[in-house]
Amino acid sequence: MSQTLGSVIRPQTYRNPLYLLLTFPLGRLYFVVLTTGLTLGIGLVVTLLGIPLLIAVVIGSRRLASFERRLANNLLGLGIQAPDDMETGVDEGIWSRARTRLTARSTWVGLCYLLLKFPVGIASFTLVVTTLTVSIGLLTAPLTYSLVEDGIQLGV
Repeated sequence: MSQTLGSVIRPQTYRNPLYLLLTFPLGRLYFVVLTTGLTLGIGLVVTLLGIPLLIAVVIGSRRLASFERRLANNLLGLGIQAPDDMETGVDEGIWSRARTRLTARSTWVGLCYLLLKFPVGIASFTLVVTTLTVSIGLLTAPLTYSLVEDGIQLGV
């Protein structure tokens, strides 16, 4: 039976499009939060409120990237490891920890990934929704064929 149905009965078959569908709302959320925080921080640099805001947004992007990594690992069945490019000391102060996180390569890669998630999310959401609706329409065409008086026209 499992060979006959193949991928239809596997849960992973449904997790993959779910992940693709989630890329659009999550990408939009990341884009709005990061662009608002970064532009507000840059605008407020002259008042000295912008520097802590910029630091908070960039360090907060590490948390968002960590959430995205866990989501991909759970839904796609991947094994993406947490970045290990930060050296941590025992008695570090808050500024030392912030400097370590700001100079880590994974922070900036994660920030770029989160910003690119929005355009990729638009494309993947569009493709998944289009594919699903066309597939469902074609699968139900034989059921609706007799309901239409002249039949279904698929072209000229």
